[in-house]
Amino acid sequence: MKHLVMSKPQCVLYSAAMVMDIDVDYLVGILGHDGLGVENGEMVGIHMQEIQTAYYLMFGEMLSSVELIPVSQRKVDLPHYIVCKMAPSKRLTYMIAGHRAILLGENKRGAYHAVAYDGETIFDPVGKKYPLDDFALQEAWVL
Repeated sequence: MKHLVMSKPQCVLYSAAMVMDIDVDYLVGILGHDGLGVENGEMVGIHMQEIQTAYYLMFGEMLSSVELIPVSQRKVDLPHYIVCKMAPSKRLTYMIAGHRAILLGENKRGAYHAVAYDGETIFDPVGKKYPLDDFALQEAWVL
């Protein structure tokens, strides 16, 4: 995986480009924006559903979403947590092992962040590489 380093706060965009092995500018062209816009005083950002749609349009395949703690929302005020016999972090790690994925979670500073994963190593768009254990993984979008 080619390690791309962002110069602006665009971790989802850069992580997706790394995992898809495409140029960031090409992905921006598909999305129609770079996520840096501001509305009501807050950054627009890029939603993972936009990445999912872009991936489908480019490759004809869907990304698979795997959550740390899956929840079905049958009613607005009544979440239903899916029970698994395996510890949540072990289950998620098992499901992404050996696969490229966009990972969402918290970095060492406790900030919500997106990184690229090649199945063994995290490629952080801030310019660092580190093991999966150094990231508080909450969700993965797997190729």
